[in-house]
Amino acid sequence: METVRACMDNPPVFSADRPSTFIDWSTGGDETVIATANGNRIQIVAAFRERDAVQCVRRAASTLRERGLPTLSRRTRVVSAAPCALSSQMISASTLGVNDGSSACKKDEFANADAEKWFAFRRLLEKREVILPVDGELLKQLSSRRLQYDAKARIDAEPRA
Repeated sequence: METVRACMDNPPVFSADRPSTFIDWSTGGDETVIATANGNRIQIVAAFRERDAVQCVRRAASTLRERGLPTLSRRTRVVSAAPCALSSQMISASTLGVNDGSSACKKDEFANADAEKWFAFRRLLEKREVILPVDGELLKQLSSRRLQYDAKARIDAEPRA
């Protein structure tokens, strides 16, 4: 928690780069979060709760249009950060969907892509290279998930609650 708080309270110098849009999909009571990253700055565009998968996709698409961000089409660069527990229409709606259960690039070191992403982001936070919005829910989310090891002694992320 101290590491995340340090990035929020004492951010590093802004370093611009190619903007990206990320969607952490969720239904069933958890928040769907749309965020943007420009270089090392992350901003939350919208966070909402929607139990119906189709309505969730519609609301996300509407938010993207309203904010002038890439919309959910086959030609966009929207990255879905966590579609794992959702319906196929959500996964197909985000063109570059990242399946958290897919293989890691460093297969000998990480159990899956999710663990690899979490660990890489953790390192950025530890080095205080990321500018985070001051947000209580984000603080809770980023500081509550723990790393563990699988049966092959590879780094794995604790399952989402």
